Amino acid sequence: VALPGAGLFYQHNKALGFLAGIHRGFSPVAPGQAPEVDPEESINLEAGLRFREPGKEFELIGFSNAYSNMLGQCTQSKGCPNDLLDAQFNGGAVDVYGAEAAGKISGSWQRLRWEIKGAYTYTGSAFRTAFASASSLFGEVEAGDAVPYVPVHQAKVGFRLSVKPITLDVSGLYFGAMRDTAGQGDIDTVTGIPAHQLLDATLRWRYNKQVSLRVGGRNLLDAAYLASVRPYGARAGSPRQLLIGLDLGSQ
Repeated sequence: VALPGAGLFYQHNKALGFLAGIHRGFSPVAPGQAPEVDPEESINLEAGLRFREPGKEFELIGFSNAYSNMLGQCTQSKGCPNDLLDAQFNGGAVDVYGAEAAGKISGSWQRLRWEIKGAYTYTGSAFRTAFASASSLFGEVEAGDAVPYVPVHQAKVGFRLSVKPITLDVSGLYFGAMRDTAGQGDIDTVTGIPAHQLLDATLRWRYNKQVSLRVGGRNLLDAAYLASVRPYGARAGSPRQLLIGLDLGSQ
């Protein structure tokens, strides 16, 4: 299988550059599948710009993945029956497209160093053909339906404060609503996965170049959220977690 690809970067000036790329994607059919199952193939495009100067970074990239056939796999975590476990299914032609913006600013004041960064991703998707699949993840699909378990909106904002030997990292994450099955229009709040937000933080104390101690927390606000409705009903996301770690080795 030939998998050609090409990338281009143009440095407009010391701070601003433009990029573009095109690549062919391919995923073979796993052993033991039905003869009608085809490999996954796609043409993947990206283009955007990147800006960098001391204390400031920003990039904006658009992407498009055109699948001539998307493979789906039946697994236990998706609620598939035992007789279909590990079976693969054709998902037909699918378009996945979107854009990502990311930025970072940083500075210092005497011994204090700070950094603020953020990222946002928009992802759209649409099946180009209608079909009926034995896979419960696809099911009855109409042309134009969005792919399930692909959040349209995702975002992250982070803040770092450092006064040697102590560093504090705080981050907020947003995951948009997702579909459990292919569909169009508004996401059903009963059968879909609602949007949720999480707050994480890590405090690190560096004893020397080889040893550091860290104390962290995930989902600090103990948000109750739905992570999936497969297999066999609602599955809760992770509750608040507190972690303590010791890192050894050059850092």
